[in-house]
Amino acid sequence: MHFRNVMPLALWIVGVGIAASAGAQNAATLQPRTQNHTTYVSGGVGKDEAELADAISRYGFNVQLVFAEQTGAFLADVNLHITDPAGNTVLDTVSDGPMFLAKLPPGQYRVAAQANGQVRTATVDASRGAKRTTLVWPATSDKQGNELPAGAAAPR
Repeated sequence: MHFRNVMPLALWIVGVGIAASAGAQNAATLQPRTQNHTTYVSGGVGKDEAELADAISRYGFNVQLVFAEQTGAFLADVNLHITDPAGNTVLDTVSDGPMFLAKLPPGQYRVAAQANGQVRTATVDASRGAKRTTLVWPATSDKQGNELPAGAAAPR
């Protein structure tokens, strides 16, 4: 075989390998997990993961949480604590990305999420369908990515 004939084949093989690897990584990051008999999934950092998370929410996940700063920047590694009306812990985990989906028994739940050293709380209703709740934190950087001093507000 001539070099000219081998090179396109080699490039094609490398491309297929990279695509397969990227696909496997995306699939692995959104593997459902279970804690206290509650199934959940988190992620949504890339476009493909966000689309997959939206699709998953249509198939039985009745709570969808989104974590973001006031600037619109998404947050990951959010400490998450969900309790039932009696105060019992249902989930105590860390969200890998800005989207968190859970399949909870029907009812009202209290969510406490911690990021950037601050806690945000919300009440979610898992009675009917997937409901999206967005928890928002003050910005830690401006739109150019410059870190803001503690307590400073980002320009809009």
